[in-house]
Amino acid sequence: MASSLSIPPQSSPALLIESEFGSATAWVVDCRPAEDGYDVTVVTAGHFVTPDNPPPYVLDGSLVTHDTGKTHPTEDFALVTFRSSHYMTPLPLDPRPLVYGEELTLDGFPEGEGPYRRGGFSGGDIRTSTPAWPGDSGGPISDTDGEVVGILVQVIVTPWGDIVSFAAEMVPLVSVNEWLREELQ
Repeated sequence: MASSLSIPPQSSPALLIESEFGSATAWVVDCRPAEDGYDVTVVTAGHFVTPDNPPPYVLDGSLVTHDTGKTHPTEDFALVTFRSSHYMTPLPLDPRPLVYGEELTLDGFPEGEGPYRRGGFSGGDIRTSTPAWPGDSGGPISDTDGEVVGILVQVIVTPWGDIVSFAAEMVPLVSVNEWLREELQ
């Protein structure tokens, strides 16, 4: 049975990323010391980082004013780097194939609210029964060990345009692992 649990922002692995066109969810994958702070790289949905939705973005209270986004060539997956005044801990990753019925957790900002943590199950390679809404795109999907195994990219919509909040699609990290490692070198 899926559950819903609100978690305070300081303990959430998810960050809200906003632009004048909407919001999505992001999460830290890399943090490196810089001259005047830290260069923080986050993962978010590729459909958020597009020419139709250019910076500025607001991310963790920081204004991202220049184009620092890199999108995967075939998957709905993007990296955005910004300067932060404080260190942000990257989430542990587990790029492996998912097992059908495996217990999963999604952290996100549905409709820009939250953060919220919701539980569900793997529906195979790219589906999850984890409840999701617009704004959750880009959210980390973690296994029971707390390691990220995928990124939420799309809520399921019926032919009539209704959102099916109990089913969503994700990009498994195993699909982007090599590209991600190359980009973070």
